[in-house]
Amino acid sequence: MNTTDGTHNFASASEPSGDYNLNVSENTYTTSVVGLPSYFSVTPNEAVDTFVGFGQTEQQDFCIQAATVANDLNVSINPQFSSVPGGFGEYNIVYQNAGTTTLNGEVTMILMLVKCRLYFQIQTQLLRQVVLLLGILVLLVF
Repeated sequence: MNTTDGTHNFASASEPSGDYNLNVSENTYTTSVVGLPSYFSVTPNEAVDTFVGFGQTEQQDFCIQAATVANDLNVSINPQFSSVPGGFGEYNIVYQNAGTTTLNGEVTMILMLVKCRLYFQIQTQLLRQVVLLLGILVLLVF
C-alpha cells in the first residue's frame, strides 16, 4: 500500500488479513495498491482522503482480483545466518504461489555447485529427498 500527498510518500505492507495502516500528517492523500503483477486488477485504482486535525481515521477497501490466468511460483533459498568457510550453513527453502491459479505437484530445485563440497546434514518439514551427485544438489520438495 502506498499513499502520497504529492510531496511525501508513505508505504506499508498489508497484514495477512488484508488490513493495512498508514500513519500520515494533515493533508490530502491519494492511496493505492502497489507491487502487484499485471495479471491482477485493483478496484478502485486509488482512493483520495483529506485529513484535517490529528486522530482521524479513514477506511478504504480495495478489491484485488485475477485479470487473467497466470501460473507463477516463486522459489527462494535464504540463509539463516552468514556463511563461514568450513562451517555449517542453514537455509530456508521458501515457495509461494504468486499467480492466479491453484498450483499442485512437486517443486524440483537444482543448484549447480562448482568446485565445492557440500554435505547434507539434516532436513525438516516438507523436504523429502535430497540427491548430491558430482557437485549438483537436487532438492525435491513435495
